[in-house]
Amino acid sequence: MITLLRKNKLAYLAFLPLVGIVYALTFFKLSISEDTLFYAMPAAQLITLAGILFFFVLCFRTMSSYIKLRTDTVILLLIIFALGLFLRTVIPPQVHRILYDEDIYLNIGQTISTNGKACLCDFGTPDNCIYCIDNKEPSGWPSLLSVFFKLFGAKEQIAFTLSILLNSFSVILVFLIAYLLYHKESIALYSALVLSLLRTHIEWSSTVSADAVSMFFNCLAILALLIYLRKQNWKTLGFFIFSVVYASQIRPESFLIFMLAGILLLLHARKIYTELFTPRLLIFLVILLLLIFPNVMHLKNASNEDWGAGEKENGEKFGTKYIAYNLKTNLSYFVENNRFSLIFTILALVGLALSLRYYLGNTAFMLSWELLYFTIFILFYAGSFNYGMDVRFAINLFPPVSIFCGVSLAKLESMISSFRSSRKAYITVAIKLIIIVTIALLVLPQLKEMPKREISAYDSMLSHDFAIQQVNTLPKDSMFITHVPSMILINGGNAFQANLYHKNEFVKQIFSNYTHVYWYEGFWCMHDPHQRDNICSYLKKNYVLYPVASITNEVNPNRYNYTLYRIFEK
Repeated sequence: MITLLRKNKLAYLAFLPLVGIVYALTFFKLSISEDTLFYAMPAAQLITLAGILFFFVLCFRTMSSYIKLRTDTVILLLIIFALGLFLRTVIPPQVHRILYDEDIYLNIGQTISTNGKACLCDFGTPDNCIYCIDNKEPSGWPSLLSVFFKLFGAKEQIAFTLSILLNSFSVILVFLIAYLLYHKESIALYSALVLSLLRTHIEWSSTVSADAVSMFFNCLAILALLIYLRKQNWKTLGFFIFSVVYASQIRPESFLIFMLAGILLLLHARKIYTELFTPRLLIFLVILLLLIFPNVMHLKNASNEDWGAGEKENGEKFGTKYIAYNLKTNLSYFVENNRFSLIFTILALVGLALSLRYYLGNTAFMLSWELLYFTIFILFYAGSFNYGMDVRFAINLFPPVSIFCGVSLAKLESMISSFRSSRKAYITVAIKLIIIVTIALLVLPQLKEMPKREISAYDSMLSHDFAIQQVNTLPKDSMFITHVPSMILINGGNAFQANLYHKNEFVKQIFSNYTHVYWYEGFWCMHDPHQRDNICSYLKKNYVLYPVASITNEVNPNRYNYTLYRIFEK
């Protein structure tokens, strides 16, 4: 059949939309059980990860043939990478900045590694989840975590280390993207330098949030596509397809990577025209559709979630009414000279002007990257970079910003070099070093003040940290009743979701199987009226409670008190 299609281009082109129609009908008509998706999502994602690794190895020689660097460039790149790794390891504290999303990512990774299911455990032990529920976020990041949890054990430190390493390697990916786009080592080098010094990226690299990881996989997918555009064969196509599939499953907005890749393909349409009529394209497109299908069905099921917009915004997650405020605050982020250095804003604007003049096609692509991720968040009710911890939404804007800065700094180097009398190579290296050191010295003072806790999140962080301290001091056979089982499970404790208090079979199991049962009156009992007046009140009235440990938030005027109780049946 494929041979016949190849001979008849019209039939072949008609077959591609037919595949899309079948896929769309399946999406709208097919109903897949939640439990089936729990198994299907991590299975597809782990296959995709294996595919990325497999095709990366196969493509390595091809990549090497298109990326030929001078020795001094390699040395300077390694210095910049080491600087980025050092800053991400040493300066920001390794803490959760979005609570309790990061605990959820960790626990889903833990559940995948123990039970093979991408779900949030509400009742279980660190080695076995007895009862779990769906989580609205894609599970690409937890699936990657599960691989390392399987190899090294489910520990928070494993996740922090992996996050720091991945996000440090983003510096290398940005270098390679800039090099393949502009074919100039100086632009690539300075692009890597700027990303290595961006405060927000440094700060969020030492969390286990999915945002910076999403940027890493976006960069990997774009790099794979650029390699494919230079050499069209089944190896490079496979590397791109598997990379873009995985990049689309890290965060809800990750589907934008398909649009971004489509824009780049359109800009190079002449190069890939003949590829439209090769059997390998059809085969890999079918593979792509199969691998993303579980995640697509998951997002379909999660589309009814209000994502926190329920009471405050009447359930309206996206809308034009959010544009004015979000546009103002998100643009101010780049000029406030606090979380983002004004030096980089100026360099990026100059680089944009230079790129428009000399590299129009590349500029169109980079601006598309910027606008896609900028627009999606100004339409989102919580898309302001000043909304809670949502400055992390700026991270996917950083690759094009860094590259525009790289264009600007490369022009500066060229201007300085025009005044030199000697053309010896060591002088060029010296100029590069001077620029690198100067930029670093100008920006590094802004990296000193990186608070462990933002005041707005102090309550939730205090409640979180205190609970983990108790896990490490109480008997190992203890069972914790809590609103956040994930934070207990990933730290080696057994946990039961307080919202399941009405499931009598689970409650009986807890009190018959565990000698030490505790209830943690934590963050949600203090801050959520529904939880406080229903579940928390119910437990206090219907069980015998003995306080074991407590902590008071001295910063908050309300002086919230978080208490761990030993709990007994009446």
